Amino acid sequence: MIKTNMLQRTFTLVIILFLPTFLLGHGSHGNGIMAGFTHPILGLDHNVAILGTGILGYLLDQKKWFLAPLAFIAAMIVGGFIGVEKEATFFVEKTIAFSVFIIGGMIAFRSKLNLGLILLLVAIFGGFHGFAHGAEMDPSNTVFKYIPGYSLGAILLVGIGALIGKVVYGNGEKQILSYLVGGIVIGCGVMMLLG
Repeated sequence: MIKTNMLQRTFTLVIILFLPTFLLGHGSHGNGIMAGFTHPILGLDHNVAILGTGILGYLLDQKKWFLAPLAFIAAMIVGGFIGVEKEATFFVEKTIAFSVFIIGGMIAFRSKLNLGLILLLVAIFGGFHGFAHGAEMDPSNTVFKYIPGYSLGAILLVGIGALIGKVVYGNGEKQILSYLVGGIVIGCGVMMLLG
């Protein structure tokens, strides 16, 4: 009973903390490092994917939980440089939405895919997210402020995701929590794909 109450409080707190983020919408606010920092935090598509990568990383390997987020963020940085002064096309946006859907599926079913394949998938997804970050950078900003900024925002989000993953994993054999959290992420992905 205590575990259930603590779990409910944890998820209520997460929802309260992130609901304003979801309502604020997407984009960078301000200039310099802060513009980059706020971009993944205020964009539902990036926010959910990066949180999901942190959750997935912890569910895959509690000791090496950082591998999936590291692959995602490293590719996101490279993608950001590639995306500068380009356009985030319909294909890029739908690939980002699809990444949220797939990450949610891997959380829900605690994916039995090969770890190397999972790392490759999250790196590809991270590259698309980074490309969109770079493409959406304000022309008055510089990549040497913006990219470190969004990298810091992503690190914060994967850390929170890993903590959520720890709660999900800590509930032992009860797969229902993985289904619930993964289902929420899948739902966000579906909403983005249809949007």
